[in-house]
Amino acid sequence: MNQLTLAIREHAARLLEEGTVDVVIGFKAGTLALKTQPAFITKASAADQLVHNGFCQNNLVSFLTRRSPRTYSPASDQEAERVGLVCRGCESRAVRVLVSENQVKRENLYLIGVPCTGIVDW
Repeated sequence: MNQLTLAIREHAARLLEEGTVDVVIGFKAGTLALKTQPAFITKASAADQLVHNGFCQNNLVSFLTRRSPRTYSPASDQEAERVGLVCRGCESRAVRVLVSENQVKRENLYLIGVPCTGIVDW
């Protein structure tokens, strides 16, 4: 297991334990070999499912607008959901656009920045 995966797991577990975020969105091993799938981690004990490798190719930012309306709706009466997001450079630009278009509230996001090491070319 690589050091980046270990660091992501530790950081996600700490954020969930401290109550900084309600959910961490990252990648976990898929049901097929050489595939990953999005993971929505809500308990610190489940943070060991998170992985980061050359098979992580989806843009996780797309899941921000699919979450409950309380994540992004300025008119929501409920307390806002706080989301931790494993975020590469290209994804951080997508987050910036969503925030500038008022589709996501920045104060409800905690970005876990990771370097983009590229993906496996099939």
